[in-house]
Amino acid sequence: EATISDLENILRERRLTPGFAGKLYGRMQWASSTIFGRFGRAMLRSFSRRQHEPGRFNLNNQIKAACEFWIRNLPNVRPREVPINPHLMPLAISYSDGEGETAGVGCALWLPNGTILGGYLKVPSIIRKMWARRESLDGVRDIYQIEAVGPLLVLYNWGHMFRDHLWIHFIDNEGALASLAKGSSSVLSGEIIVAYTHELAAQCGILGWFDRVDSASNPVDKLSRGEMRGPWKLVRIRFPVELLRRITEFEDALPFSQGIEFQ
Repeated sequence: EATISDLENILRERRLTPGFAGKLYGRMQWASSTIFGRFGRAMLRSFSRRQHEPGRFNLNNQIKAACEFWIRNLPNVRPREVPINPHLMPLAISYSDGEGETAGVGCALWLPNGTILGGYLKVPSIIRKMWARRESLDGVRDIYQIEAVGPLLVLYNWGHMFRDHLWIHFIDNEGALASLAKGSSSVLSGEIIVAYTHELAAQCGILGWFDRVDSASNPVDKLSRGEMRGPWKLVRIRFPVELLRRITEFEDALPFSQGIEFQ
C-alpha cells in the first residue's frame, strides 16, 4: 500500500527525483524477485535511468508507464512459486520464428494431449512504424522485435490451453532469447514486448524456459515465410492490440498513433 501510494504521488505531482528513483528501483527490484517468473523486470529500467540523471525531475512517458504498470499489477500479482514435483507437471513445447522482410511470424505449440497447433501472421505495419520511430530504425531492421514477439503470440492465442504447465519455448534469435530469459531488454520496444510476455505467463501460472534452436532445426522456419504445411492443425491467430496500446504509452506524439481505436 505504501509503494502504491508513492507511485500515485509521482503521477499526481509529475515529478521523480534521482534520489527517490534509486530507492524506488531497489524496492521494486526486490518486489520483482518475489513475483512469479520474470514478471515486472522490464518495468524497472526507467527508475534506474532516472537514478543516474542528476538535476532531472520531470516525469517522462517511460516513468509514467512504469508507475501505471506497477499500480495496476501490485495489488493482485501472483507470487513466486517453486514446484515440489515438477516432473509431474504437464509439459508444453512451442517454437517461433520471424522473417524480417515481410514481418511474418510463425509459431507452433505441442500440447501434452498430442494436439499440435500452428499459426502465422504478419506484424501490422502500424507496429513496425512505431518500432522504427522509437528505435530510429529504417523499417527493415526490426528483426529483433519480430522474433521477440513470437512467444507472446503463443501465450496470447493459446495460453489458456496450457495453464499451470511447464513450458519450453525455442527461438532462433540470440538477442530476443537473451531478453526473454532475463526478463528485460536494453531496447525500449523489447522491454514492452518482454514485460507483456511475462505478464501473460504469470496470469496463466505457466513456468517458462526459453532456449535456442538452430534455424535449420526450427520446425516453423518455413511457416514464418508463409509455407503453411506441417504436422500442426493450422488455426487463425491474432496480434494483441494491447501491445499497440502499451507502445503508445511510451510515445510523446506520433502522427500515425493519433486517433487509433483500441478494440
